Amino acid sequence: MNNNSVEFSWFNLSCIGENVIGQPADSVKFCRFCKKPYKPEDFSQRSHVVSESLGNKAVISSDECDSCNNHFSKIEQDFFIFNKYFLILDNIKGKNNTSPCFNQGNFKFYNSGNTIVYQVPSSEMKPIMKGLNNGCLHIERMGNNDKFRPLNVYKALVKFAISILPISYLHSFDETIHWLNIDGPLSSGISSGICLPPVFHTIVDSVSSPTIKVHIQTSQNHSLPYAWGEFQCASIKYIFVLPFTSHWDFDYSNAENMLKYGKLITQITSMPNITRDDLSSYELHRVKLDTNILIESSNP
Repeated sequence: MNNNSVEFSWFNLSCIGENVIGQPADSVKFCRFCKKPYKPEDFSQRSHVVSESLGNKAVISSDECDSCNNHFSKIEQDFFIFNKYFLILDNIKGKNNTSPCFNQGNFKFYNSGNTIVYQVPSSEMKPIMKGLNNGCLHIERMGNNDKFRPLNVYKALVKFAISILPISYLHSFDETIHWLNIDGPLSSGISSGICLPPVFHTIVDSVSSPTIKVHIQTSQNHSLPYAWGEFQCASIKYIFVLPFTSHWDFDYSNAENMLKYGKLITQITSMPNITRDDLSSYELHRVKLDTNILIESSNP
């Protein structure tokens, strides 16, 4: 086969309207993430395919057990924190229809529904206004308790993707799912020498509900990943590889392979201004608000 050719089948989901996905609700046999046999008492929670905090109100998984739901909720919280800035800008409401807010002491950044609000204590106004330059005010703040692990951000993306795959495909992702269930750095429970590829993102037109698309390669082109996904919430879209599949090892450290993968992403998605993110670290990071505000003059 021509090494430049590649074909994919794909599965997609838009988190709009009431929907239950996974094994038929009346015949669930096991959890897709840990293979726990079905018992009503172990599948009693409402397991969202994508976090409710990201705007998914109604799309539920029938075959995610309570233990896995609790495990992934911690990982998905890191994804929420990582994307909080965009969720605020686009006024994406989470649980109980609440809006996200960025806090540092008495400083707040939130969306009132009609306006983006930067709430600054009067005692801090003079120092802040000293940063005014040609009508543009630069604000830089570190969140109070908003900490996340980049690796968990990557894992959340992969978890969303695995959630929408047909059961018949899951055997190809046994090692992937094993990795999702492990707490700790990348090396924990995974063969040595493994590295993760970068995740790509770009800014697009906003959506009120998340969307997912998973591409599964059917062309056996081993110089490209077997599976990769697209995920969008608010106005940010991610492109990511589903790692550790059973089909073949894609060498993410190979510069030529990564160049081919980057070209594939550009061709298939037509995404402009793509940014690469290294999300392989398990170290805790604090969220940083770094933004510019245009100050309009009130003079006639």
